[in-house]
Amino acid sequence: SYKGVKSYEAFALARHLMNKSVYYHAKVAVLELLMEECLREIVINMPARARGIPDSIQKLARVKAAEPDEFAERYLDAYMDLTEDHVWTAFSYVERNWTGRAQSRAQNLSARLLARQVPRYFYVHPGKSAELETILLNAKIDKSAFKVIAKKSRVYGEDDDSEPVYVFDENTKTNSSVTSHSFALTAFAGKSEDETLLVVLDDGKHDAIERAAERCVSPRTPLKPLVKAGSAIARDRRTVSRRAARSTSS
Repeated sequence: SYKGVKSYEAFALARHLMNKSVYYHAKVAVLELLMEECLREIVINMPARARGIPDSIQKLARVKAAEPDEFAERYLDAYMDLTEDHVWTAFSYVERNWTGRAQSRAQNLSARLLARQVPRYFYVHPGKSAELETILLNAKIDKSAFKVIAKKSRVYGEDDDSEPVYVFDENTKTNSSVTSHSFALTAFAGKSEDETLLVVLDDGKHDAIERAAERCVSPRTPLKPLVKAGSAIARDRRTVSRRAARSTSS
């Protein structure tokens, strides 16, 4: 009923803000991509007997392309055995022991993940994703040097791919779209919850990628200091840091 519109607005907007600032934050998306690329390289280049790679990863690495239902039926146990510790153990082993030419990319990506080094990235202008990839390929930049991330998550939608929310009118006994009762949801309908990103996976190609993609991207915004150097908060932080240093040395 109409009484529930305000509650639905609060839910949708809270979800939007959490996704925008936390779950779909640019750095989260970039690091997830880095992990996917690293695992893919490990699977492709894994030798028949990889003693340092956990068994759970080796079992899943032998799985060929499968439909979701088939995967769940045949490989669910192997997937359930996989833990976060196994993944980081694999990264650590690869970073220390893989030295072959074909394995160098997996080693490099593993080292970056272990050091929490976020790859450089740019924000792609709306509607420029397809043009951007064409420009980069025409500039002879290898596909392995970059990746365009474009998730498809929206605050609220009413097209064929969505499940619209309707409000029931007690007087007329009819349903109407929730957007006809909510200016806030109308404003957010169909809007993306995250930015499209161009991620540089090969630091050696950064300058070339930046020059080629100049008209399609904006550089990521540099982080600004939260407090001024002379503020009370900054002085308090310096005091805490000094105390921590003293307690560590004693």
